[in-house]
Amino acid sequence: MSSLSASNCPKDSIPANLAIPENITYAVIPGQNASDSWIADCCDPYPVQLVESCWLWCQISPGVGINSNASDDTLKHEFRSCLRVNDRDPNISSSIMFHSSAPNSQRASLLRVVLASLATVSIMRGISAA
Repeated sequence: MSSLSASNCPKDSIPANLAIPENITYAVIPGQNASDSWIADCCDPYPVQLVESCWLWCQISPGVGINSNASDDTLKHEFRSCLRVNDRDPNISSSIMFHSSAPNSQRASLLRVVLASLATVSIMRGISAA
């Protein structure tokens, strides 16, 4: 994707193919100023970075007051809340995209464990009913 000039940057959309590492959990928002406090405070301790001249991104992880085992949904909620509390200007940035570092294989493995457990319970119920 080619870089856009700041005047051509969309405030309400984020492309899915930005050059950001896939092995971390991160948030992306439209914006051009990585030093804006409303984003910098929410990304702390990670730096805010500019990609393709139009989008700000940072790694996100559980922070102060957030359980270290927080789910992706909790991280998203906390990040959105932080942006709101820090007076994010919706005229500059009105969308947000999250990426989770949890590989799909981990999710698939969990699903297999759940299905195997359900099958075992069904078999055990069938044996005890006989």
